[in-house]
Amino acid sequence: MSSLLVRYISRLFLTRFAIVLVGITALAELLELFASADDIMKQEAHPLGALAHYGLLRLPEIITVMAAPSAGLGALLAFGVLVRHRELVSLKAAGVSQLRLVLALLPAAFVVM
Repeated sequence: MSSLLVRYISRLFLTRFAIVLVGITALAELLELFASADDIMKQEAHPLGALAHYGLLRLPEIITVMAAPSAGLGALLAFGVLVRHRELVSLKAAGVSQLRLVLALLPAAFVVM
């Protein structure tokens, strides 16, 4: 397998994964803070600091939950970019099979895992 192809597809996937993960995590964090803001702000002397502290404590769990859907969406977006720029057609014409394309994505998938 060409290391250039692996690096290119991995870079496409990892950048899309990171963007989707940040966006979905920010949205989920915002919704979580909206849902529990009243309870947190009533109990503390410094409500905004308590809200930020709560958000930071909930962040690892939200990232863990949102990583799997973000990986799927990142892979779809990466292959969508390949299709949109007609690079997938060029790879198929060069003799790269679909299995080799999926195998090229495995190193990045292990990093995400």
